[in-house]
Amino acid sequence: MNKNFIRVGAVAAIAFAAVGGLTACSNAAPAPTESAVGSNVVSPVQIPVAEANGKTYDIPMNSMGYLNVAEATEGDWTASFSKSGVVEFTEGGTDGDATFVPGLTPVAEGTTEVTLTDSVTGETVTFTVNVTM
Repeated sequence: MNKNFIRVGAVAAIAFAAVGGLTACSNAAPAPTESAVGSNVVSPVQIPVAEANGKTYDIPMNSMGYLNVAEATEGDWTASFSKSGVVEFTEGGTDGDATFVPGLTPVAEGTTEVTLTDSVTGETVTFTVNVTM
C-alpha cells in the first residue's frame, strides 16, 4: 500500500476522532443559566497609591484592591497591616513579558490600616481598608 495514503488516512482518522470527542464533550456540560453568570462578580477597587495617603477604601469580600503604582515599580512595594486577617497583600512584579500589579485580597470583614512601603525609595503610604460583605 502507498505510504502517503496510509499517512493521510491516519491523519484523517485522528482529526475525525478529535472532532467527535470535542462534540461529545461540549454536550456533556449543562449550559449556564442567566442568573449564574456574573451574579457575584464585582469590579476590583482601584487604589491610586500616589493619592491614597490618609484615605479610606471599601473593598467587598467578592472583589479585590488593585494597587495602582507607578510603572516599573510593581515589584518594589511591600505591605504591613495594623490588624492581621482582614486583607492579604499580593506582591507585584514581572515574569518575562508579563507585569503583575500588587493588590489586596479581602480575607474577613473588618477594618485595617495598610502601610505600603517602596523598598527602593523608602516611600510609605498609609490608608485604611474596610472589608465589607
